[in-house]
Amino acid sequence: NFKEFNFLGSSWEALELTEDRNRFAKVTKDLDLATTKSKEVKGLKNLMNAIIDEIGLPVIIRPSYVIGGESMYLFHSFDEIMNPPKTLRSQLDKGTTSFLAETYLDGALEYDVDLIRDQEGKCFYTVCEHIEYAGVHSGDSGMISPPVVLTSKLYKQMKEISSKLAEELEVVGPINFQYAIKNGKIFCIEANPRGSR
Repeated sequence: NFKEFNFLGSSWEALELTEDRNRFAKVTKDLDLATTKSKEVKGLKNLMNAIIDEIGLPVIIRPSYVIGGESMYLFHSFDEIMNPPKTLRSQLDKGTTSFLAETYLDGALEYDVDLIRDQEGKCFYTVCEHIEYAGVHSGDSGMISPPVVLTSKLYKQMKEISSKLAEELEVVGPINFQYAIKNGKIFCIEANPRGSR
């Protein structure tokens, strides 16, 4: 016999919403965020067509249901795509794994917003600025807080976006948001309600 347990924290639905990148994109569409071009694809041929017809280079690809930088690949040329790492090549040849192919924001600065939200909707934040450019996994990147390069206007905007996203996702407890800023525009890279600094 299994007993039911009530866990404190964000719901299973919040986890699903953030890990399915297509669904998460719909959650963010009404916020003051810039967007990249992206497409979900299976197989090398579909990946190449998506890059040629819609996305362009450089491109970052990752499995749709993976967050945290795992299995993420960055390509700057078609030669690199035609000779991918062995594991990725196998997945593309089989065509069984769904990948999200997305415009890579070359030269963007990356930020982590770690937030805790209570059941009444009050939020507490910390904003960390990556020392490396966007694309280096946050676990491998040096970060500083408070940010040095980030303007006060963008800092305030990033906190407002994070608060609205946490509300939309009905987060209770911690969540980590990753943003990139390029040409004064804020892009949301991903959200992770399973952990926070």
